[in-house]
Amino acid sequence: MRHSIGIALLIALLAAACATPAAAQNQPVEDRRMGEIPLVTIDDHPDWAALYHEAWRIAMTRTKSPRPGSGLVSVFMDEAFSDNIFQWDTCFMVLFGRLGNGTVPAVKSLDNFYALQRKDGYICREISEIDGHDIWPKDSAVAINPPLFSWAEWKSYEVTGDKQRLKKVLRNLIDYYVWIKKNRRVKNGLYYTSGLGSGMDNSPRCYRLGYDDKLDYGYTWVDMSSQQALNALYISKIAGEVGDASNAKRFKTEYESLSKLINKLLWSEKAGFYYDLTEKGEFTGVKTIASFWPLLAGVADKRQAEKLVEHLKKKSEFNRPHPVPTLAKSSPFYDVMGGYWRGAVWAPTEYMVVRGLDEYGYGDLAREIAAKHLNNMSQVYKTTGTIWENYAPESPMQGKPAAPEFVGWSGLGPIAMLIEDIIGIRADAARNLIYWRVKETGRHGVHYFKFGGHTVSLLADPRKSPDESPMLHVTTDSTIKFLVEVGKCREQYTLTEGVYNIKACDIPN
Repeated sequence: MRHSIGIALLIALLAAACATPAAAQNQPVEDRRMGEIPLVTIDDHPDWAALYHEAWRIAMTRTKSPRPGSGLVSVFMDEAFSDNIFQWDTCFMVLFGRLGNGTVPAVKSLDNFYALQRKDGYICREISEIDGHDIWPKDSAVAINPPLFSWAEWKSYEVTGDKQRLKKVLRNLIDYYVWIKKNRRVKNGLYYTSGLGSGMDNSPRCYRLGYDDKLDYGYTWVDMSSQQALNALYISKIAGEVGDASNAKRFKTEYESLSKLINKLLWSEKAGFYYDLTEKGEFTGVKTIASFWPLLAGVADKRQAEKLVEHLKKKSEFNRPHPVPTLAKSSPFYDVMGGYWRGAVWAPTEYMVVRGLDEYGYGDLAREIAAKHLNNMSQVYKTTGTIWENYAPESPMQGKPAAPEFVGWSGLGPIAMLIEDIIGIRADAARNLIYWRVKETGRHGVHYFKFGGHTVSLLADPRKSPDESPMLHVTTDSTIKFLVEVGKCREQYTLTEGVYNIKACDIPN
């Protein structure tokens, strides 16, 4: 099943990967760091590999250091939008930045928000990079963004295995959760926000449209309610991981309570869909991408998930040439060019849908959506030479409006989805495990990928069909667990330092 070809070769491979040519000393910092990112092989889609490297290149030009007197405490990934840092932009940037072998600040970017957190737990969604002041007052409807810190921290932990960090940030996460619970609840026990607060600025979610901060506090928002449930779920996981049994139990109870309320109040059995509620407790009937957050939060049951998948497959709603639009095509407000949040395809919500589908066992559909997203992005990259803030849903074009050179969270597709969903590699540093779901038939893999203090390279030879057992080449610089999945077959190995050739799931006919 496996064969070691020697430590000498391993050392030579790693040395070659880590060596920095003398000429590189005069290169810009971002150019030198490009030699330290994981390398990808995907022979059937070389344009995706080109997009991957371009996303990293742009991301590295967006790394910033704190200005003196700003109150910011860490270098950070910048959203490339303004001289302010934003909560949910930063959380999503962490989700691809964590895969970069430390070449970008990734999770450290969140430390700036924790450093400027108020004593009552409040964290403003938008903070000045210049002097650290909150851009919005606490009582504004746009004061906060989706509470995604705990999810981002956990996903980073899967790669780093840094339990000390979890211990350090747990109190920040709890205090922020409590502030939101005290200040953003509707009478029915769920949560409200606003267009800007939700991040979906001009989405026609309710009957009142626009970018302003006016809000009917009686509205109940499915995304904000689900995001707070997600928040509780991951705070519970983090507390459990660091041995805080009391808070693990407390937030598991919070999660279960919110999940029941979301399903009781926001699920339309007739439509098979989650909706926002008006102040009268009536469904708004507006189908937006916000209604898929219950998948990521694990709120939906199996039957509800099946119904949501049906909506994703409907061409009259979310199954468009570039899926998944942020507004159903059936809406009278749908804009074929995107119209910002009236149909455009955005990286953060795209990633949310893909991850949610994967959680419910719809990995093939998640992979199909990721592949279409990458196809469209790469076509637009070929014609425009850059990566965009959002994309049109009906044709391979940038959205209108959309900012260019945007990485920013647009790196989620070319980096995170490529590695996690197309190539199929995930890390679980706490378990010392690398997991590979092999789906591609062409030669593919990731080289010099770091997780939990290990460096691994994984390469699959080409196959004639997905049913054929793949030949895998695995290099590791230390002992790891290696779990491979091919179809319904799963095999796990313990690999010590060395180079291995593994005929995975080699079942005789």
